[in-house]
Amino acid sequence: MKTRPEAYDQDGWTDAAQNVFRYSFKARKSRVSYTELANSVLITQPNFLYPVLVFTEGNGGWKFEGQFAVAEIDETSVFLHRYSVHNDQSHQLEDLVGFQEGGRSYVLHLLAERSSQAVKILKNTDSFSCDICELDFNERYGVEYIEAHHKIPVSSFTSEHLVKPSDLALLCPNCHRAIHCYMKIYAHGYEELKHMMRARLG
Repeated sequence: MKTRPEAYDQDGWTDAAQNVFRYSFKARKSRVSYTELANSVLITQPNFLYPVLVFTEGNGGWKFEGQFAVAEIDETSVFLHRYSVHNDQSHQLEDLVGFQEGGRSYVLHLLAERSSQAVKILKNTDSFSCDICELDFNERYGVEYIEAHHKIPVSSFTSEHLVKPSDLALLCPNCHRAIHCYMKIYAHGYEELKHMMRARLG
């Protein structure tokens, strides 16, 4: 992404450390088309996790600012967070985002605003065993840690959806990453992918 700071009124760094960059959607005659390629690649970035490479123009030409990820979307712009800010949670980004649709507006919210109670209920357990490989993270590493995976991708919902604990599966980090890789390759539901992965693990 190449940008000239202040080319749009709201564009530019939002913090002194330059870890968050606000970037306006491309518009034609003051109208934003969310299906235009330049805009859609930003809207879908949280689903596929490809990095956004940001270049800004200065007196000496184009400067590479680093790799970024989309953390928030409003009607006219996206907020790009530097990858270093998210390094410890980048593996969870797929499950931390979802879309609300209403009219022409697209608003991205963190999962914490949408289904935090379901996640808390599910994680409030004495078991830290992965639903796929059955590794008990706490028993193996001495750390009470597990990740919540949406069996049905949040991005597939076209309206507000009440997330229930049964909509989520508890997975270890490796299986969580692998299941998302499988989802991109195979058009199967969670249970089918789970059986495929178990068969491969032996």
